[in-house]
Amino acid sequence: KVFGKSFSRTADLHIHVYPVTIDSTSLWVTQWYDTSPLALGLMNKGKAVPPFSPRYWELLAVIAHKMADYDQNVVLISPLQLTQYKLKNGKYDFDFSRFDKTAEIFKKAGVLKRVEGGHIAGRMGGWDSQIGATVPIISSDTTVFEKHPITDEQVSGFYKQFIPALVDHLKEKGWYGIYMQHIADEPTDANYGSYEQIASFIRKLAPGIQLMDACHTHKIKLDVWVPQLDLLHKDYKFYRQQQEAGNIVWFYTCMWPEDEYASRFIEVPLLRTRIMHWINFRYGLPGYLYWSFNPGRHGPRPFAETTDQNDQEGGGILPAGDSYIVYPGYGKLYSSIRLEAMRDGIYDYELLKMLARKQPGKAKDICRRVVIDFNVYDTEIRSFREKRKQILELLSK
Repeated sequence: KVFGKSFSRTADLHIHVYPVTIDSTSLWVTQWYDTSPLALGLMNKGKAVPPFSPRYWELLAVIAHKMADYDQNVVLISPLQLTQYKLKNGKYDFDFSRFDKTAEIFKKAGVLKRVEGGHIAGRMGGWDSQIGATVPIISSDTTVFEKHPITDEQVSGFYKQFIPALVDHLKEKGWYGIYMQHIADEPTDANYGSYEQIASFIRKLAPGIQLMDACHTHKIKLDVWVPQLDLLHKDYKFYRQQQEAGNIVWFYTCMWPEDEYASRFIEVPLLRTRIMHWINFRYGLPGYLYWSFNPGRHGPRPFAETTDQNDQEGGGILPAGDSYIVYPGYGKLYSSIRLEAMRDGIYDYELLKMLARKQPGKAKDICRRVVIDFNVYDTEIRSFREKRKQILELLSK
């Protein structure tokens, strides 16, 4: 009804279905997830979920299946944090059963195409502080983790046992060939030396494992580089050289970049979220990383946050939606229109890859007319739809 009066209208609707199918996606996509009692509690009517309880595993499976529904195919799993330890006379015993159960849940959901081994090191203070390796401190009934320089005998002694045992276990489970290892998140020019010291130590213990990290410096050595989008833009000459040398380059977005860059913040036009994966194709970047999938300690009030909000842990400011892209219900997760747009972008990437195999010059030309530069895009809706239609028509011939 309009102004109290009923009306109806009919119209013919014509739908053209193109004979183009995407059987599976090849773009590597990872979104880190939160399984803290608070995060899972948001899916449990506010009641905290104890780690590794039956309810914990149930809700982890919910997260895994939601990721699979939106074509995530890389998952962050921490062998360091999930392993149970015993220490006797300087010799460690490692129980990987929690790591295995986690991996099997994601495998069953269809997400476990690649595994990111969770970070084994981190800052020992503020942003510019040096990076220390994480070591379990084991008592009779508890295990706590501390960070110390890799030169510490207790730390180096632990990793000399842990890394070879992990490699053997990954090979036994058939996961060695898909495993990548994080060292520490976002090393910078101020602490790259301590980062590289740890990375070099791990590389000698497991020379066949790829090392990857989100990075704010290019003074380190990585097999899979994951620079922030604006830093990739700034230092593209270096990353192009890495690609030419046979190394792999992905990109990530997080709290930054803002301005005109593509991202998945709530306040960003949805087309810019979708265009992120046109950037993947445009610059030959086979993967995308994001730091947060479901709300938790950084986004405890997701339904109330529509503009910049307080970071509950650190007191800073996060762009709205930065710390989550799904919304919690009881025993379930709801998608967001941002996640829908992201999946559309993943499919666009696959269509461009398909066209590149058929007409490489045409695929590049169409993409370059959408992604003009790292932060310059054609975001006129009709123009975008016409270009996507052109891809489908070319693939249909």
